[in-house]
Amino acid sequence: MPSANTPTSGQSISVSEIFNVFGSGNDPLGKTRDVNDYKGVTFYGSLYPFNQGRFTTTAPISFSDFYDKTSSDPAPPGSSTDNTAGSNKSFTIPVFRNNIKFEIWGAGGGAGAADHDSVKASGGSGGTSSIVINSSTLTATGGGGGTSGYRYGNQNGSGGGGGTASNTGTFTTSTIVKTNGNSGGNGDAGGGTGANGGNAPNGGTGGTRGAHNINGKNGSPGRAPGGGGGSGGYSDFQSGKNANPNRAAGGSGGSGAYASLTFTRAQITPGLVIRYTVGSGGAGSAGNLGNGAAGASGGFKATWS
Repeated sequence: MPSANTPTSGQSISVSEIFNVFGSGNDPLGKTRDVNDYKGVTFYGSLYPFNQGRFTTTAPISFSDFYDKTSSDPAPPGSSTDNTAGSNKSFTIPVFRNNIKFEIWGAGGGAGAADHDSVKASGGSGGTSSIVINSSTLTATGGGGGTSGYRYGNQNGSGGGGGTASNTGTFTTSTIVKTNGNSGGNGDAGGGTGANGGNAPNGGTGGTRGAHNINGKNGSPGRAPGGGGGSGGYSDFQSGKNANPNRAAGGSGGSGAYASLTFTRAQITPGLVIRYTVGSGGAGSAGNLGNGAAGASGGFKATWS
């Protein structure tokens, strides 16, 4: 099976070494021992910038044509995504030709509940995501939690704020993007309806709201990476004309912030190990009529070409 690379220029090279890298070439019997059986065969440079080419189809091929070559792309484009919460994770920069981009999202905030009997806790705040490269840190904080609505008090819960993005230290790239997250929506107690969670910039959508219902409706969780949780709502419209009608709605969770770094091949070295953290989604608040849903975890993504 073809593997590895041919020798570097100036070293000795043999047909068997070429065969070990390129296989049988155009020999129908699969037993080539003639370099001219590789006419028209595709190759890649084994050294940066890994240029692609084809061996000549007309003139005889020389042994020197095979120096620093390989049969498969040594730097194929790719990506790696991690939306699982955790700290001090590692990523090794792969071999790449042109650019590599790192993206992070803070986690979504949890949503508030709709409650009849007593005021409930607010949704939890989303956790912070970060990347550390050579002692410099890029950070995307999580969204804030929404507050709960209470039939005998503040019936309209407030939405949580969006996360913020920042960096400390100096990165070798000037291509840094920092986008704050989107706030969650306020509950609509007048209609007994919760609010959709905040959508994460370039990331996950916020959870959907719980619509009015005499038995209450729960919000749905935010979607990774970074979406805020949807809030719960309830309304007993039979008592809607009372001075203190039976209705309440929580505020939804805000989304996490977004940030990215893009490096050229000259700005960062393949094989370098970077550290990153993915924040945990904020917990939703539980009410007796319409639970607030959890925010989504944050995220990390690397894309290279």
